[in-house]
Amino acid sequence: MPDAYFFFFFNWSIHCFRKFVCINDNLDPLKEKENNYVEAILQDFYESILPETSKFELPLMYRNRFLTVEELRVWMQYRHFVMCAIIVCIITLIVLTCVALNGEVAHVVKSNNEIF
Repeated sequence: MPDAYFFFFFNWSIHCFRKFVCINDNLDPLKEKENNYVEAILQDFYESILPETSKFELPLMYRNRFLTVEELRVWMQYRHFVMCAIIVCIITLIVLTCVALNGEVAHVVKSNNEIF
């Protein structure tokens, strides 16, 4: 458990004008209880520094799928390619349907003309 000095330093750093936060990634994965405690302290620290959410932040129910802009661009290009492929398939189906119906209509008209 952290001692009183830690809490004093933590509270003092919140009120300090210049902020620099260094988060080390050297937490022991076997000490889950202590890691949860550190996570709660950091969460409290950030919420005390920035209590208002930014207009650029995603709502809590959403998650950003892309870590870089390049990943987003690749996904957008793939999505554009898929949409173009779907549109081409739909147009092809419409044209083939029209050709088939036109042949059927021409056959029916030709049959009706032979009757007269």
